[in-house]
Amino acid sequence: MKILIDPRGERNVTYPNVGLAYVSASLKEEHRVIDQYLVPFPEDRYLGYKTDWLGISVKMTTCKEAMRISRVYRQRYPGVKVIWGGAHVSCAYDKMSKENPEIELFKGEWDYTDDLDCLPFPDYSKFDSFEYLRSAWHKGTLPYPLITSRGCPYDCLYCATCLTAGKKWRARSVENCYQELLMATQKFHIRSFDILDDTFNLDKQRVISFCRVIKNLGLRWSCGNGLRADRFDEDIARAMAAAGCQHVSFGVESVAPEVLAAIKKGVDIEQIEKAVETARKYFAVAGFFIIGLPCSDYEKDLSSLKWAMQRQIGAHFQYLVPFEGTQLLKDYYPGENFDDALTFGLGAYPVSKEYSKALQERIYTMTRCMRPESSHMNAVKRNISMGKLIWMFDRKGLVTRPVHRLIRCVRRAITTGGDN
Repeated sequence: MKILIDPRGERNVTYPNVGLAYVSASLKEEHRVIDQYLVPFPEDRYLGYKTDWLGISVKMTTCKEAMRISRVYRQRYPGVKVIWGGAHVSCAYDKMSKENPEIELFKGEWDYTDDLDCLPFPDYSKFDSFEYLRSAWHKGTLPYPLITSRGCPYDCLYCATCLTAGKKWRARSVENCYQELLMATQKFHIRSFDILDDTFNLDKQRVISFCRVIKNLGLRWSCGNGLRADRFDEDIARAMAAAGCQHVSFGVESVAPEVLAAIKKGVDIEQIEKAVETARKYFAVAGFFIIGLPCSDYEKDLSSLKWAMQRQIGAHFQYLVPFEGTQLLKDYYPGENFDDALTFGLGAYPVSKEYSKALQERIYTMTRCMRPESSHMNAVKRNISMGKLIWMFDRKGLVTRPVHRLIRCVRRAITTGGDN
């Protein structure tokens, strides 16, 4: 039996490891996936499985745990072949090869192909978290994760997608995506799904076709990983809303034009504002922002928060982390090591040199109530923190927010014909 492990890590725990699910679907040998990311305890339960082949999926935030697992497993079962793959291996391949010569590294996608329709659907049945997942999908407490395309043709300075999935955008057919959702609906009775693509709306007509085809499934869904603002318009919004989409996110990063130019975002603030204005008519909207980007400062990052609050969207502020292999690391932090850094989460801390780390932490702390870890906060404290932000940046919103929410619900009911 072969063993695959997804190590635990301090991040937003919402989705299983879709990459490992694709690997599991393609493995013909008997195997087991130990999902410590979603189910962290018992901590070392993988030691109950003897194998001569141990595969570990490694993210930047789980690299140290992967090292510990490799060491502990070898102590119990000497001679085991340890293989690492995953996002961090693809980004930091050369560095990790030197630091871990005893470990075999696999770079890039396990199942790389230009024809994504030829791949089997991800298989979660071998995950030891499967019963938890199936129950959560059925209850609607977790969305089913769906990847409809891979790769990204853009050149954002801070992003590592091109290292993990390539710059070439490769899309599954709409019918292939529909068949996976149909399978998940019939087998797992899913209530909702979330699209995890990096550039879901690159092709407008494909988005509209996707929405038309999946509408009859009657599922709630979202684009939580972020849409391209410059490729979003009223036609897409209407189609998505009619098909059951209820929440979208945009990768805003900053509202300062000079910052957007410095990070090579490829989008201007006018396009972002137009996209957000359009999306707010139909969906709950959120934006991703990065604290401490090149050419930024405290006032600019604070302006981004004010901008988000006044437009009454969710604002997910996270710290800048120069990931291995990115242009950001090469141009601004050459030779430095950020293996211990987190963009967000309970153990995150500022590393940017653009301005005072104390001021970066101030913005991060102010916006904690809008990040996933706020689920650990007392509900009263979370509401008080949110109220303070509204009072500071959007006092009119104390009156207009409920009204806008009602208008959006009515508009969605009209768009969907009351089905969602």
